[in-house]
Order: sequence, then C-alpha cells, then structure tokens
Amino acid sequence: MYLLNDFHQKETRKLNYQKILIIINKKMVQQRQTAYKVSIGLLLSSKISFTEERFDYIDINNKKVMRVSLVANIIEKYVSDNKPYATFTLDDGTGQIRAKFFEDINLLEDINVGDTVLLIGWLRYFNNELYMQPEIVRKLDVRWIIARKLELERDYGKNVMQIHQPMQEMEQSYPRANENNEEVSVHEEKIEMNNEKEQPKKEHNLKSDILDIVTKNNEGIDIEKIILSLNYPVAEINSAITELIEEGRIYEPQPGKIRSI
Repeated sequence: MYLLNDFHQKETRKLNYQKILIIINKKMVQQRQTAYKVSIGLLLSSKISFTEERFDYIDINNKKVMRVSLVANIIEKYVSDNKPYATFTLDDGTGQIRAKFFEDINLLEDINVGDTVLLIGWLRYFNNELYMQPEIVRKLDVRWIIARKLELERDYGKNVMQIHQPMQEMEQSYPRANENNEEVSVHEEKIEMNNEKEQPKKEHNLKSDILDIVTKNNEGIDIEKIILSLNYPVAEINSAITELIEEGRIYEPQPGKIRSI
C-alpha cells in the first residue's frame, strides 16, 4: 500500500511538472511573438486561420500575425460599472476594430474619445468578431497617425491605407469629414502656390534641421521622431531625407532609421 501511494505521488509530481513546463513554454512563445505594425483595414481584409474552429492567426504576406501594433483614434469608449471590463472602438482611416480590456481598467481613465493612441496586444476572435486585447496603451500626439501611415505605405505599399468599409457607406457615415478634407486640400494648394519662390530656402533650412537632429544622435534616429520634432509637412520631410541620402550626407542602416556619415 505504501509503495502504491508513493508511486501515485511521484506520478502526480511528474504531471504537475509537465504542466508547469507547458505553461512556461506558452509564456516564452508569447514573449517571442512579434507585434506587427499593420492598419486596421489590412487586418479586416486578410485571411483568418483557425485550428479546430479556434482562432489561430491572421495571414498577412505569408506571416502568421497574432500580435499587432496599432496607431488609431478612439471613436467610442465603454466602461462597465459592474465589473472590470472596458472597450475602445478604434479607427485609423482604413477601418474599425474594438479593443477589449478585462483588467487594469483604472489605467484607461485618462484616455478618452478623440485621443490618438498606440496599442500593442493580441488578436482574438469571438462570436464572429475580430478584436484586440491590448497589453500596452499609450496616448500619442495626433501626428503619429501620419507617421504610421507613411511607415505602412513604405512596408506594404499605398494600397494598405485603402478603406475597408465600402466608400458609399463611408460617405454616409462621415459627410462632414469629407467636406473638411476638401477644404484643407484647397488651402494647402494655395499655400504652395503663394510660397513657390521661397521654396528653395525652406528646403535648405529643412535639410539643415534634419542634419542637426541626426548628428546629435550618434546611434541613429527613427524617421518618425524627426517627423514629430519638426514643424514641416510630412511629405517635405520625407523628400528632404531622401535627398540627403542621395547626396551621401546621411544613410539608412535599417528601414525607418537614419544616421549621419
């Protein structure tokens, strides 16, 4: 009887040890998962892979995407009064997706509708809905939307920022936004025409500003940070950076990062 009990205890310890190893292995796998920078529209238009009717990953350019990094605006916020549960509805101009929080709801008190945020977390699928379960939420300057847009267009092509929602439905949902965009476009065009003669001087100053920033960062600096630190249109900054690279005054050791020579 003693030997039998001892045998059962040893087997139980083995099973518990195996369970611990499985849990540790799962956590290590999660930690190794890359958080891919994507647009919401790209997520919604890509193929979802299931294993035995259970969500597995999103297939994007032959990459198994389970963890993502999104920069978007919050257009709706819900916080439950009865339990630790909250949701954000996110929109980056290409589509909408919900982020769901099941703990640490107090961390969301300072984040409200209209804020631009960075979210890093896991994709989930339940009740025919693809949603995100964030690990990190950080409020950003609204200009990060433009910086992320340029980064995604560089990595995936300009089609990545196409609207996932049908255009007719978008026009009905956001008629005022479309009208404002048209006014802004006209205004920008007029500014370019009026300052056409001063443009070479402006480009020269822009290049100097970029070089000053790059030379102060010996290890290199992300292009996104340069965009946010300079009060110039994003297109002009990217154009100036390209010219500086072509002139051999700076170089790009890795995508999205530049360094002085």
